[in-house]
Amino acid sequence: MTDFLSQIPEPQIKEIYSLWKAQYHGNLPPFRSEFKIQSMPHHMWANLYFYNYTDDKRFYCVHNGTAIVQYFRVENTGHYLDDFITPETAKSIVPLYQEVIDRGQALYYRGDLQYSDNGFYVFSRILLPIRDKSGEVRHITGTMYATGEEKTFNRSPEAERRNVLWDAP
Repeated sequence: MTDFLSQIPEPQIKEIYSLWKAQYHGNLPPFRSEFKIQSMPHHMWANLYFYNYTDDKRFYCVHNGTAIVQYFRVENTGHYLDDFITPETAKSIVPLYQEVIDRGQALYYRGDLQYSDNGFYVFSRILLPIRDKSGEVRHITGTMYATGEEKTFNRSPEAERRNVLWDAP
């Protein structure tokens, strides 16, 4: 845990990871009944998100905090992940979410948050697997933070950059 946390610069992401890890059962992530958005500290709520992994192997957004809505400039709660991101972005993002479900491990990534054809925010996100009552990993929660610093570039949105870091099992 220490090695993983030492590579994450954002204190807010370290905080949610520590709360999540405290609910761990041996090598298994917490159950949904143990780790709820409502029980998170209020200062985290604006940056929290929660997805259900559906039987058709898609990610359904149950909650997007107000800060996330502001960054994306659209409310995506009640929609599938692959419906509100571009096909190019889906090719790199959806496999990360799927791997979190398959491995049952936390994933941190930092990269470009595209908001226009030539602009982005630098952002960080942590994906935390959550088990349903049957014990299967069927949910992903976490938090996202953007620097707020707008940047422009002369490259296509398909070339979005992302640095990925997995937690140890």
